[in-house]
Amino acid sequence: MTSDIISNPYAGPGEWPPAWLDPWAKRAAAFGVVGGNPADRLRELADRILDVNRRVNLTSDRAPCVFWSRHVEDAVRAAGALEAALGRPVTGDAILDVGSGGGIPGLVWATLWPAARVGLIEATGKKARFLRE
Repeated sequence: MTSDIISNPYAGPGEWPPAWLDPWAKRAAAFGVVGGNPADRLRELADRILDVNRRVNLTSDRAPCVFWSRHVEDAVRAAGALEAALGRPVTGDAILDVGSGGGIPGLVWATLWPAARVGLIEATGKKARFLRE
C-alpha cells in the first residue's frame, strides 16, 4: 500500500482531486454552488455511505479506493455520457434513479447537477431509510 492511499484513501496513487473532476468543479463554480468543489462533496458522500455501510449493508465494496473507483467514478462517467447524448448539460431536468440501493448513481448525480431534480426509488427498507436521511 502506498503512502498516497494511506493519506488519501480515495485518491489511490495520484492527485487529489482527480483531474477528471475538473470540468465538474468549473461548472459548480459557474453556477455558484455552495461548497462548490464536487470532489470534496463526493468524498463526503462516499464517507457517509461507507460509514453507514459498517452498520447497514449498502454495498459489498468496503474499501474507500474500491468504492470510489467502482461506484463514484462510474456514476461520474455515466453523467458525462448522458450529457454527451443530450448534447447539453443537465440543469433543470428531472432524473430518476430506480433501484437506488446505497444511492449510486443518484446521489452522485444530485451532487454533480445541483439544479436538477434527482429522485431516488428503492424498495429495500434499510436502504430507503438511508436515502431518506
